[in-house]
Amino acid sequence: QCCFSLRFRLAGSMARAVAAAVALAAAAGRLELRLALQGVVDLQSKLGGGVAIQATYQDAEGQITVAAGKSGNQSATTEDTFLFGSATKTFTATAIMRAYKAGKLDLNATVSTYVDPLLMKGANQTFVEMYGPNATNMTVWHLVSMQSGIPDFDVPTFDTLMLTTAKTHSWTPLEILQYGAKQPWICMPGECVYYSSTNFVMLGMVLLSLQSGDPADWEQLDQHIVTPHSSPEYLDEEPANKYLTIPGYSKDGNGTVIFDQPSGMHGWTCGNMVANTRDVAQYMYALLVERSILDEETLRLMTDTRPISIGWGTGTLEYGAGLFIQQVQPAKITTPVMGEWGTTLGHGGDTFGFVSDQGWIPQLNATWSYAGASDTGHWSFTLTCNIISAVTKVVLGNSTVDCTPREILV
Repeated sequence: QCCFSLRFRLAGSMARAVAAAVALAAAAGRLELRLALQGVVDLQSKLGGGVAIQATYQDAEGQITVAAGKSGNQSATTEDTFLFGSATKTFTATAIMRAYKAGKLDLNATVSTYVDPLLMKGANQTFVEMYGPNATNMTVWHLVSMQSGIPDFDVPTFDTLMLTTAKTHSWTPLEILQYGAKQPWICMPGECVYYSSTNFVMLGMVLLSLQSGDPADWEQLDQHIVTPHSSPEYLDEEPANKYLTIPGYSKDGNGTVIFDQPSGMHGWTCGNMVANTRDVAQYMYALLVERSILDEETLRLMTDTRPISIGWGTGTLEYGAGLFIQQVQPAKITTPVMGEWGTTLGHGGDTFGFVSDQGWIPQLNATWSYAGASDTGHWSFTLTCNIISAVTKVVLGNSTVDCTPREILV
């Protein structure tokens, strides 16, 4: 009995020692991963002239967040918040899908069904009167899947107008939609996949119609309803720096600082999210890894992608519903195939003064998010690729992607 007790104590000590060694090795591995990711953002910031960048990687072991660079005289930190631009579309699409699953809206119903009362109240026009007969049979699904063919308001002339008037005029969603209606149609609904941000401003109106009949109530739309796992903020008319902690720099305005302007210029439900990359990586993890935000049927609708066939993204992206797949290896950029290393599912963002990219890396069952405080240069196909490269070198022992040639931000 004495010997058994001694052997038991020795076994317990050995188990604790092994557990401690495993924990120490795991901690060393996470430190190595953190250092690798820090090296990636340090280099990308240097290539961009010292631009402020923040990035988060999340897997089953937790999150790692790193930051580098400056915005003006302000050094970027892991606590800063950035504008995420079109990454907002994933959150808006999730809200649409949840309303659909709850029986509050029909994806196959016409857009007119929901927005006509709002547009009549605000502009004395129906949707079809505003956008013409091509819009007659357009459905909510056409909007959320970028298959509507609706004209895009996001054109250089309007970007310049919004940027130059931002200090004196806060643009409303209705004004944005009215400008979009003046642009040329691309195709009939259902006959192409065309990336138009107008889709997601109109989806904001669809969501608003579930709680109000007045477009002037747009600021009251609760966009937080889809973020139970994280805490982004959403800009309405208030100055961006109510939530934004680091300024961005816009090439569209010859280096205009984006920080304290009224926030209508960011496009409401297509681009108004302010967050830390931890928030966004966590949301993507909950949505695409844990699958705790939507049920499987509804998530399948979001992830059923089709190649973009006209305009921006043609030949390089496939769009689902608020999510797209992309191949971030430069040599394979035109052939995104799910299951190949370098192909990710998520959404990028490019708004005044800021860029971002985020999503799911299937082979690692992990998510990432990064944001940069400048809209100059091609971030998505360099920084995302280098993040995957750095992680796989540490986790798997070798890089599984080829990120050369590295594009330099100018």
